[in-house]
Amino acid sequence: MLLFDMCREMGIPHPDYLLQKLNSRQLKEWQQVNAKRPFSREIDLYMMARLTAMVAASTGQKVTVEQFLPWKVKHKKHTPEQLLSAMPGGQAAMQELLDKAAEKGTDGSSGKPDNHDECSDGRGDEEADADGQDC
Repeated sequence: MLLFDMCREMGIPHPDYLLQKLNSRQLKEWQQVNAKRPFSREIDLYMMARLTAMVAASTGQKVTVEQFLPWKVKHKKHTPEQLLSAMPGGQAAMQELLDKAAEKGTDGSSGKPDNHDECSDGRGDEEADADGQDC
């Protein structure tokens, strides 16, 4: 597990690549360091959760460390409306987008032919171009 943790922290894609860069003495040193202080993101997150819980408890709140561990926290599902209402100007911005879409039409088109599909008489653009006529 140590090699994978080291790779994650150093941005190396796999331990095979890491082992090409380390000699046996260096790897043994890393193992000794890891035995004294585990090299793991989970430990760092646990320490941060513990600190956060201590700060929250100092304000009189009754909390546990587990409340601040990302893998223990249950996230509530929110509707799009709840998310928009939580953002400053969110509802207004969404209404503006909806109004612009309504001006263009429900399918997002402007109502004008785009000259890329077919002419109104069913001919393709290439056929109309060959005749020297526009759609």
